[in-house]
Amino acid sequence: MGSFRYFDAVIFDLDGVLVDHQHSFAQTITALRARFPIFSTLDEVEMTKNFSTASKQVHKASPYQDSACYSKVHSSMGAFFKLAGLPEPDDIEMERYSRFYVHQYWSNMRPTPGSLDTLRQLRQAGYRIGILTKGERRLQESKAKTVGVLQLANCQLGSKDIVSLQPDCPASLMMAGALGTSPENTVVVGSSRQRGNERSTSAGVRAIWYSPQTAYVASGSRVPVINEVPQLLHYLIGRT
Repeated sequence: MGSFRYFDAVIFDLDGVLVDHQHSFAQTITALRARFPIFSTLDEVEMTKNFSTASKQVHKASPYQDSACYSKVHSSMGAFFKLAGLPEPDDIEMERYSRFYVHQYWSNMRPTPGSLDTLRQLRQAGYRIGILTKGERRLQESKAKTVGVLQLANCQLGSKDIVSLQPDCPASLMMAGALGTSPENTVVVGSSRQRGNERSTSAGVRAIWYSPQTAYVASGSRVPVINEVPQLLHYLIGRT
């Protein structure tokens, strides 16, 4: 795949690329196990796997609800107990677990390694930065501000609002318009190769897939893969 240099704008998926979900999630699971005996008796690897599966199930049912909001965590907690084969706690205990989870998740929230410096360098190189969010706007703005990326963006749009306005239009197209550029001059960086980046590619927006667990693929792929955010600089301004 050739260089992406000389494009005008870069669009980032907030939750999938700029927020280090795995760090917050791992720290929260550790805190749950330390605080509540019911979790400390479980195998840590199995608990992590089951809670991750439960969260994905809930997200599939409500994709436009913020993953860190109380109602979604509460639903994930209930799904987790079923997956783990545990009796579901009463309402008071479930609320305690869910509120503790939300507090710990937000307390441990941070940007993905190298993302802030990458955004700064892209801005210095003349790129316009857009952030796509999912879920309730106030929570998403708070999340972007907490990890320090809101201040570095030219524009932020919620995919829920975009879908409701133009359901057949990929979010990246509307974001490109909001940034004052065309799809052909825009690169989108997302975490879903099939659902997000492939749709963007078919709509004329160039795409890069961010996947920390996947090997770095610099070329030879329709959608290149990076496993660290700073690797974007290789494509966009020729730095490694």
